[in-house]
Amino acid sequence: MRHSSCCFAKPRTLLAVCLATSTVMIVSAHASAPSSMGTLSGKVVDPDGKPVAGARIWVDTHDRKKDSIKKLVEARTDAEGRFRLGPIEPVYRLHLASPPRIETDGFVGPRITSGTLTIFPDRDLDLGTIQVDRGRIFTGQVLDVDGKPRPGAEVTVGSMCHSQGHASGGSLASARLTTDAEGRFHTPPLPVGHLILGVGFPDRQSTNRSGRGIPPGGAEDLGTIRLEPDVPVVIVAKDEDGRPISGVEISHPLATTDAEGKATLRGFGANFQFQLQARKAGYTFIKWGVRKTEQGIYWHEVGRKGPESGPFNELLVILKRAGWIEGQAVDADTGEPVRLERVVVCNFERKPSGEVVLRGCRSDFEQTEPGRFRASFPGPNEYHLTFSAAGYHDAEAYTPRVTELTTIGGIVARMKKKTEGSAPQVAKQTITGMVTRNGKSVRSGWAALWALRRSANAPNSPVMRQRTAVSEPVVYASSPIRDGSFQLDVPFQSEAWYVVAEEPGYPLTQVGPIPVALNQKKLLDITCTEGARISGRVTGVPPGWEGHLWIVAFSKTAVREETRAARDGTFSLPPLPPGEYGLKVGHDAYDDAEVYPGSLVRDHPESFKETADPWKRAKRVRIEAGRDVTGVEVEMPQ
Repeated sequence: MRHSSCCFAKPRTLLAVCLATSTVMIVSAHASAPSSMGTLSGKVVDPDGKPVAGARIWVDTHDRKKDSIKKLVEARTDAEGRFRLGPIEPVYRLHLASPPRIETDGFVGPRITSGTLTIFPDRDLDLGTIQVDRGRIFTGQVLDVDGKPRPGAEVTVGSMCHSQGHASGGSLASARLTTDAEGRFHTPPLPVGHLILGVGFPDRQSTNRSGRGIPPGGAEDLGTIRLEPDVPVVIVAKDEDGRPISGVEISHPLATTDAEGKATLRGFGANFQFQLQARKAGYTFIKWGVRKTEQGIYWHEVGRKGPESGPFNELLVILKRAGWIEGQAVDADTGEPVRLERVVVCNFERKPSGEVVLRGCRSDFEQTEPGRFRASFPGPNEYHLTFSAAGYHDAEAYTPRVTELTTIGGIVARMKKKTEGSAPQVAKQTITGMVTRNGKSVRSGWAALWALRRSANAPNSPVMRQRTAVSEPVVYASSPIRDGSFQLDVPFQSEAWYVVAEEPGYPLTQVGPIPVALNQKKLLDITCTEGARISGRVTGVPPGWEGHLWIVAFSKTAVREETRAARDGTFSLPPLPPGEYGLKVGHDAYDDAEVYPGSLVRDHPESFKETADPWKRAKRVRIEAGRDVTGVEVEMPQ
């Protein structure tokens, strides 16, 4: 069984957070989940504000055991357009496989940002009024090589949003169609976003009309799409000794190498550009940007600096053997195997005093039988390991320093059972305290441990409704608040932790930056602060976009919020904690010039060395507790 925390949260427990930074760092942290269930509720209305009855609302999640998408919960609206999703096991900031979806005849649902959805124990989170829209329909005709209509061609279509400048944040709606006898297709209505439309047929080049923004409503004819013969591309996978490797999974498109290490990719033209991913257990993961010109094939490693390799006549992929740390976990008293729940592998550095400071961490391990583990490591170095198992104190170990990717064996974790009065084996930092509001203990909510993300280059800068913004926080730990009290396990020492307290119906309260030293048990009582609203009007609304724009607000400490502007341009953000905020206007089809949208990124390679400044074109607004700010004008850039 393989465990990987770079994924989505299970519906029952928040196990991990995927971090979209230039260096992926994953730390799992979890307090025992509360047993009381929670719900999500809201109201669905049409563009005229009338309730929509019978609309289907559902949430998909990622089934890690089967590596598939499954339905977490669904509901339908009543005669007044109201719905309630649940009961659902509580989870802090539920990360979903896709945004919550709304399906109803004649309308399309907007994107519901899911990264901040929290299921509160024994409480309901009201999502407010959700307006569905009239989507845009696309039509077209597919012609074959001979110019005749091509029936039976597959058309994939969807509306896509971004989570970063050029990184997909998920499909808002998608469908697969087949052209009719005249080669024509007619898409379902698609919401505002970026168009994904591809046409495929055996032995033909894959053709797409993707990338353009989808404006609100109406219909658009894409004209004729002419198919052309494809040029097969052969990939050869070998190990470092030159031996072919079978069973290497290639994407995209999907293929698997045969006994000779070969796989043939179809759908390309004479010249092409795509991103190649190659993976097989026991080998390092390959992620290349590949292009072919008249001179030959070129490739470069995605996300790494360095020159492009090429030109080559064939696409040869050399897979290096992965680095593995192997060993076992046993009961310290009996020597019996102990089934592990988590193995965290961290880089570290030693201060002159000898104190160990953990840095980038990841949890990605295999356990074929209880106690026998195999964890990957990304590069030659020495590593710190933390082992966790139910009913046992955490244990730790250090690997020897290695100078190449190899297998480090013989690691033994001796786990001590938790008994009354027993002490932890590993240095452990905690933050505990009480949360009060207006002098009374907060009955139910969540406390969480945040860290701020590092800045990204311009094409990969975080966006909100396609406008550059401050990134969402890294959530390292979360704990239910029960009768005012909470305890957070702090994974490593740092000078810059932020602790937040959240409960439904109120803005979050944020405290920080907070230093936590090695093995420190820190006491922190939180007095919840009163929030304030920011309201005003959007100016410069383009014709046809009335009622389709969003106001986004963000702070330097990763507090983020958004709201939809009314048709007359007025808006009112939900209550925010005190502080300074940047405000911008955007929508899911907007192309922010600061992230070099579309083909501009290829024309400006220097953009990868730039950092987009989210405050550059933002309207700055400062709010104080309990004092709403009104009359704010925010301009929509053209």
